[in-house]
Amino acid sequence: MWVRVCDSDLVKTNILRGALFTGALALLGGALTAFPASAAGYEACPDNSLCLYSGPDGTNDEGDSVHAFDLAKNSESESYETWNNKAESLMNNSSYWACMYVETRYGGQVKAIAPKAGTKITKGNLSAVAGNLGGKLASHKLAPSQGHCFTGFERCEDGFLCFFQQPSGRGAMFQTQIDYNAYHPDYWAKKIESVYNRTAKSACFYDKPAAEITAADKPFRVLPGDSTTVAGAHADTFVSHKLRDKADCS
Repeated sequence: MWVRVCDSDLVKTNILRGALFTGALALLGGALTAFPASAAGYEACPDNSLCLYSGPDGTNDEGDSVHAFDLAKNSESESYETWNNKAESLMNNSSYWACMYVETRYGGQVKAIAPKAGTKITKGNLSAVAGNLGGKLASHKLAPSQGHCFTGFERCEDGFLCFFQQPSGRGAMFQTQIDYNAYHPDYWAKKIESVYNRTAKSACFYDKPAAEITAADKPFRVLPGDSTTVAGAHADTFVSHKLRDKADCS
């Protein structure tokens, strides 16, 4: 038996099919644009650049954009200013080592991120690729070797007293313009191996807290403008310091 379908029914059926097809494409299109957002973030990193992101997996918080640095911008990387302590992920799309620091002007804890090798590029969350540096970065520099991440005295800013956990201005650095009555035992107490004094005062280091210092205690002195590696019996002994106008620390 033949059943006749009227033209209006065919039109309604085609319209319904078209609507379903369009809806399916819309859903698919939404999936394609939303997934994966992290890949799009990393892919936005220019060649020969280090890129920082305020969110995980190459994403950015609302209102932020990728921070891309090349060698020409190394001077701008001494401090991220309002972006300090915001980076959560990175991509080193350069042929240089990326030296990441938790303090401005290449100070504090440091982590060296390997350069790209062929198609292999270091990227990921800071918590994974740089230990516990996630959300703590304040400066970086692009260096030709891993060793350049840990040197040297040039990291010390004018007007500051800087001390380091390795000889010759290498390793972690701390800079200050004030006296310290006692260093934190987990960070700097008995861990200072080199000093650069870029203040106008004498830096006077002691092997005991300020409250225990007597007139008989003779400080290790670093005069204004001097840098030195702390050797011999004085190495890894400092627990406090004072900045004094007189060279004899009186």
